[in-house]
Amino acid sequence: MKTISLFAIILLVAVPVYSGSKNGMSSKGSSGMTPSPHGKVVPYSSYKTQNVYDQYGQLKEVIRKNPSGNLNLYNQYGQLQQVIRKDSSGSQNVYNQKGQLQEVVKKDPSGGEKIYNQYGQLQNVIRKDTSGNLKIYDQRGQLQGYIRNDGTIMNQYGQSVGRIKPGN
Repeated sequence: MKTISLFAIILLVAVPVYSGSKNGMSSKGSSGMTPSPHGKVVPYSSYKTQNVYDQYGQLKEVIRKNPSGNLNLYNQYGQLQQVIRKDSSGSQNVYNQKGQLQEVVKKDPSGGEKIYNQYGQLQNVIRKDTSGNLKIYDQRGQLQGYIRNDGTIMNQYGQSVGRIKPGN
């Protein structure tokens, strides 16, 4: 079974977190989330470009919204890694650079998001806590990490492992 890395899930969850408002969303942002190239959920935001950095300040990924509204995820070298498309049901489908379905992100009735692999198996659950942080859990309910309102990416031990910032 494929293990999704924390950094990947964070991409999917974190995009709207750094939008500048108290709740992690600007007045223009939306609350939808989308999976990232490494299996992370990236919420749609009002920014056209978002940059994801590791704990050393090194660029790891760039997320760009294209004119059709899809999110394109690029690695630090500018190579396309994933495309995230919203379907008519509101689910977000994550495709690799070859166009193959990798993950599906569906809204949870409790207000969270659930990430399924290409075989329909639950991989991660994302929920917002009372402080507005986005918490990421694995399929067994174990905390994998979270994204704070300021865009800081934290691992399950509370250590900073990266940051999400708006791009150009």
